[in-house]
Amino acid sequence: MTNHYHWIGLSPEAEDGAHSLKTISARLHEVSTKRLNREDGTPGRRIWFNYWDSHITYQKSYYARLKYVHDNPVHHGVIDHAANYRWCSRAWLEHTANRAFVRQLDGFKTDLLKLPDDY
Repeated sequence: MTNHYHWIGLSPEAEDGAHSLKTISARLHEVSTKRLNREDGTPGRRIWFNYWDSHITYQKSYYARLKYVHDNPVHHGVIDHAANYRWCSRAWLEHTANRAFVRQLDGFKTDLLKLPDDY
């Protein structure tokens, strides 16, 4: 999306697992901001404004969120099929994952998910 992104990462089982994902996100934001600002000639511009994370503990919740991430442009009305949106992972999913898995994933409901995603 042009104004936000979602990703799902696996946190190590260790106590600092959540901390390591936050560190990875912070570094991603730092590096991407510097690069975009350098390319646009806008040093010091703030690009990333928010960060949320969730500890997913239920398998059904994981699959519902995974589907939501892959179909996010459809959720926002940007396009009818997420695989046709250049910046979405849905095309990768359809070309890489087992077809049975994609069908199973598509069966999960996402309407009850409470995600900070009103952009």
